[in-house]
Amino acid sequence: MDASFFRHNHFTDGLERLVRRGFDRLAGKADDGAFYLTQAMGGGKTHSLIAFGLLASDPGLRHEIVPNITSGNDFGAAKVVIFNGHQNPETLLWGYLADKLGRPEAMAPFWRNGAKTPGVDEWVNVLGTEPVLILLDELPSYLQMAQGEPVGSTTLGDLTIGALERLFNALPRCPRACVVVTNLKDDVYLGRQGQLRCPRSTSSSRCSPTTGRIRTSIRSARALRGYFRRAC
Repeated sequence: MDASFFRHNHFTDGLERLVRRGFDRLAGKADDGAFYLTQAMGGGKTHSLIAFGLLASDPGLRHEIVPNITSGNDFGAAKVVIFNGHQNPETLLWGYLADKLGRPEAMAPFWRNGAKTPGVDEWVNVLGTEPVLILLDELPSYLQMAQGEPVGSTTLGDLTIGALERLFNALPRCPRACVVVTNLKDDVYLGRQGQLRCPRSTSSSRCSPTTGRIRTSIRSARALRGYFRRAC
């Protein structure tokens, strides 16, 4: 894909905000390194991820498509990794990301002989100091699957949530790393008792789908810390 992608996809206000803030982070000019992007089904969420990833990885394309945003944020070509929640890698989420970023050995001890939650230091080692963009798409699907896989007295779902929390905690030590978490329609994650929960207030015990036109919410890393354990 190249500039032709942008001729067939509208550059929305929400995408512009995400790209602008993301570029600031990749250039080492912003404290916020993690963003949670929500959109209604069919709202172009995946296209937003693709657009952000293409622009982050290609300096020439950035200057062609968004010269006004690119100005002053020359961070070169960022390493971009996308993980879709429908994947189920043998190396688990953390091993998959480490492998794509060229540091598989950093996470190998946390999946090769059984699943274990990596710590902040391991994430810092994986992210490094160069511009890195991690795009986590449709995580609820992966977490629902992981919740059904027992690991000793816990589940892979709980271990994955712990790994994500440590990933966010590592970001202050990796000033050019950016993580974008997206969702399709239901904010469904795991609650404190290991049950699937909806992290927003609702009168029902079940999470209802989000409907309607595009809704974009870009939250900072501060709002994301502990987000995955919040119950309805």
